[in-house]
Amino acid sequence: MGRIMGIDLGKRWVGVSISDPTGTIARGLCLIDTKKVDLLSELRRIIEKYGVEEIVIGLPMDTRGGLSDYGKEVKSIGGIVQKELSVKVSFWNEVYTTKEAERLVGKRKKEKVDIIASEIILQSYLDSKK
Repeated sequence: MGRIMGIDLGKRWVGVSISDPTGTIARGLCLIDTKKVDLLSELRRIIEKYGVEEIVIGLPMDTRGGLSDYGKEVKSIGGIVQKELSVKVSFWNEVYTTKEAERLVGKRKKEKVDIIASEIILQSYLDSKK
């Protein structure tokens, strides 16, 4: 079984996490600054390094469970990632993951917040598959 990557996709910062080889535990991996590196190239590098078979992207929903405006953009980006990188892309509701990450590490540690948010998204997804 290949690993699963979790992504908290922001307009500039992208938090990335990765599962263990058994698909049981998520751990934060890195933060991608899309102003400094090409997102697709960096994701390709991670996919190759870790043998990623699936990417789970946090999907922004509104509080009523509908797709937010940014959620529509995220779905579009997910489609591009799937097509360009030839990897399965799934989406997972990310409501309150950033708030939970801020609670865990504090609001001032932005780089850690995005990574932890991606870890929360991925762990929730992994737990749902048990």
